[in-house]
Amino acid sequence: MDAPRRLVTSLRIDEGAEAGRDTDREVSIAALLEVELAGGRRVVLLDDRGWSSSGPSPIWSYETWESLAGTARTVVGPDEPPEGRSREDEAALHWASLAATARAQGVPVEAAELAGLAHDVEAAAEIHRRLARTRRDPDGSGQDAGMPTTFASPADGLAIATYTWDDVPGDPVGVVQVVHGLAEHGPRYDRFARALNAAGFLVSAADNRGHGASVSDDVPLGSFGAAGVDEFVADIGAHARSLADQHPDLPLFAFGHSLGSMGMQLVLLDEPVRYAGVVLSGSTTLDGLGEVLAGLPADQPGLAAFNAGFEPRTGFEWLSRDAAEVDSYMADPLCGFPTEEAIIGGVLGQAGRAADPSTVRADLPLLLVSGDRDPVGGRGGANVTSLGDRYRAAGLTDVTTTLYPEARHELVNETNRDAVTADVVDWLRAHLPG
Repeated sequence: MDAPRRLVTSLRIDEGAEAGRDTDREVSIAALLEVELAGGRRVVLLDDRGWSSSGPSPIWSYETWESLAGTARTVVGPDEPPEGRSREDEAALHWASLAATARAQGVPVEAAELAGLAHDVEAAAEIHRRLARTRRDPDGSGQDAGMPTTFASPADGLAIATYTWDDVPGDPVGVVQVVHGLAEHGPRYDRFARALNAAGFLVSAADNRGHGASVSDDVPLGSFGAAGVDEFVADIGAHARSLADQHPDLPLFAFGHSLGSMGMQLVLLDEPVRYAGVVLSGSTTLDGLGEVLAGLPADQPGLAAFNAGFEPRTGFEWLSRDAAEVDSYMADPLCGFPTEEAIIGGVLGQAGRAADPSTVRADLPLLLVSGDRDPVGGRGGANVTSLGDRYRAAGLTDVTTTLYPEARHELVNETNRDAVTADVVDWLRAHLPG
């Protein structure tokens, strides 16, 4: 029998409790506590816990992941002790009862061991959707990315959430489509989008499938769904066509970061619309990415493996030199979550196609920006440089590659973000028609 590894509380909307209630003002959550074993199997310890709360409408705008997770741990924890019993005694009885439940299902564990396990909280897709659709501006300025609208994915009908920033002075000069990276979401680009607004550009960001509010039972958080990377690429193209249709008289640009930049590389092989220019941030050659991944520590899980060689404060220092930005990422339930291996595996499976960009329009302007300490781009940004060279060799005549010394992966959240943003704005304005 595998040893216990962690406790997991799984949250879902309690639809029965919510029936007939005003869900704009009330929320009911059901909680399931399990112990996860080293082999991945989970054993149920409690299946009868949950809670309800009420507040001003819309109530989800006042909920945070931190508050939900904290309440969840409390709800599945020891009860309030009856009169005459101490909290310590009540806790001891609670953990003894859970340990007995585990042992009855073949898990040899003692109460003290169970109480000392790490305790994680997970949530069903609907909870993530409700949180994502009422997220507030991450820097607390009082502005936000707006409530998302959706379009149906041409691949499987998944509702893809999109966010619009349109507070431009005077008439807009162009539109920028933002395609975000792995294990994050569109509203994280609020500060960058508002800077683009100030320069006259409308901005639209979509939550990639399996990210943010673009989730469903068939496409949960951290998954692309059954058809994989092809659906992801199709969604980017559909978003671009929608923006082109909405703004036929404005030039359309794209800004793709990390996974989003890799998706853009594939989109550009069969350009769905005529882009006025494309910015690839935190990018790499797909074949080069395979080499980077092969060199990462095998004992580090997920994205934290990229932190080799950086200070180990959180495991995500590779993202930015700005500790506050890293902390914000870590505190965001829609960032840094586990993703299916099929996502990166599917992208790597397209390396052969991406390595031959001969079908990309020769007069398409490209800007490649990266930190020279971004591990995704290879040592010193070597893979970013190679990517630019590859496009030039394919005949593209306007390719600019900029590597920022000492900068890491998320340039728009780096300590030099203002300079990076100014460079991107200058490049966009220089590529406006006429």
